[in-house]
Amino acid sequence: MIKSGVGISTNTNGAHDAGLEAANRAAEEAGGKPDVFIVLSSIAMKHPEVLSGIQEAYPDVPLVGCSTAGEITNKGSSRESVVAMALRSDQMQFTVGCGLPVKGNERAAGHALAEDIKSRAPSEVTSMIIFSDVLGANGT
Repeated sequence: MIKSGVGISTNTNGAHDAGLEAANRAAEEAGGKPDVFIVLSSIAMKHPEVLSGIQEAYPDVPLVGCSTAGEITNKGSSRESVVAMALRSDQMQFTVGCGLPVKGNERAAGHALAEDIKSRAPSEVTSMIIFSDVLGANGT
């Protein structure tokens, strides 16, 4: 079974607090500590601080994500917010990886990503979500 939860924060006390709040709300809705976070953060937020807030509470939970110009969830749309999706599963395993450099070398970056994932994954990889650099590279 896969359990998920979504947390949104428009916390005005700072990006750190917004990241922490969104992650805590998502984990609570998912029923506990997640196996992975997917994080979407407004370009108005200081991303290192967002990540610091999440990692303060969940230091060993892998996360992936990207910046946004607006955030849309099952709870509605928002701007200048942090959205965290927490995923938990007793049937799936989650692995994160990265392929660089992207700009001007998309094929090599894709190959590097595949090799990175294969080296980290504890078992056969059966599906993948990719966040590509749509401003600096061809993501197709």
